[in-house]
Amino acid sequence: MEPWSDSRNATSACGGDDSCYGQLKNNVVLTRNVRRMQPDAQNGTTIPKGPLEWGQINLLHTTNTHGWLEGHIKEQNYGADWGDYVSFTKHMKQRARKLGVGLLLVDTGDLHDGAVLSDATIPNGNISNAVLENIDYDILAIGNHELYATEIAYETFSNFSKVYAEKYLTSNVQIINPATNQFEYIGHRYRYFTTEQGLHIMAFDVLFDFTGNSNVSEVIKATDMIQQPWFQQAVNYTKPIDLFLITGHNPVRMAAASSTMGTVFMAIRSMRPDVPIQAFGGHTHIRDFAIYDNKSIWLESDRYYETLGWLAMSGIKSSTCKTPHNPKGVPNPTRSGVAPISTGTASANASLPISTSKSTMRYARRYLDWNRNIFAYHAVGS
Repeated sequence: MEPWSDSRNATSACGGDDSCYGQLKNNVVLTRNVRRMQPDAQNGTTIPKGPLEWGQINLLHTTNTHGWLEGHIKEQNYGADWGDYVSFTKHMKQRARKLGVGLLLVDTGDLHDGAVLSDATIPNGNISNAVLENIDYDILAIGNHELYATEIAYETFSNFSKVYAEKYLTSNVQIINPATNQFEYIGHRYRYFTTEQGLHIMAFDVLFDFTGNSNVSEVIKATDMIQQPWFQQAVNYTKPIDLFLITGHNPVRMAAASSTMGTVFMAIRSMRPDVPIQAFGGHTHIRDFAIYDNKSIWLESDRYYETLGWLAMSGIKSSTCKTPHNPKGVPNPTRSGVAPISTGTASANASLPISTSKSTMRYARRYLDWNRNIFAYHAVGS
């Protein structure tokens, strides 16, 4: 395993002509390799229960981060900072490639409003957003804290969303373009992409039906969004779809008062009854998990860079994906998606259009505490 990157030099993670995870052409040469951390930061003292399960496709998830880029210096379990995470994702991407499987990075919104590193500028996030750009996210979703203030909404529209282009999704959020005085989407409505291993993914974002936004933006209700022609055309895309990915600043449990995730799930499942649907939520600031049917599970990964969500999946049927369903030399997912009858999830599912065909899907999930011990343990072998 390579030494951790110096967290105070994290901006070099995307330097040179390469991507965030390529070779650094002009890296700083240190006279000695050391594992650096902030002077007052405490490292975790516990060891994980075991290595992560790796599947055909794997995802790292953050949400509700609210500007906590320096980590929680006084908390042992959450003492890692943003530079540590940048380094960790680099190592994990390398490890995924060695295993011959996919690894996607997902964030589901609320990037600022809560910590000094994001809130010391006008508008909030003006500098911290640039720091976030050191990670090559695959999908980002907008949060309600990107919409309260007009100046923040426009910073997101004019700058941050442009950096990530088609990876920044706002399927139901629009803003008035000052150049045209017309509403247009802050980001992209959907993203259709193919992983390095050949897996075809269609991704959407759905923000809950938020009404506290400033008057320059508009949040389209999920019930209206699913009726729009572009959405139905995307679900019935002319190219193959092996996996639907729903992201959103939105509770994953349908029983939650503000959740609209189930609305999008039902719309997709009614048109595509057998394609796996994977979802990542946010907004409620908790670790949460729900099962919608035997090919659809939903994950939410806490808040404030205290938790990093991990999800591994195997068994996705694809005519073009060449990756092994169960990579060798590491644990693999073993759990099927079966909702327990005793939970609120199952009763909520009773009226849903669900997949009833036999499933080959297997899952594994983990919530990782945000500290360097955890990151170092799981990056071994990269």
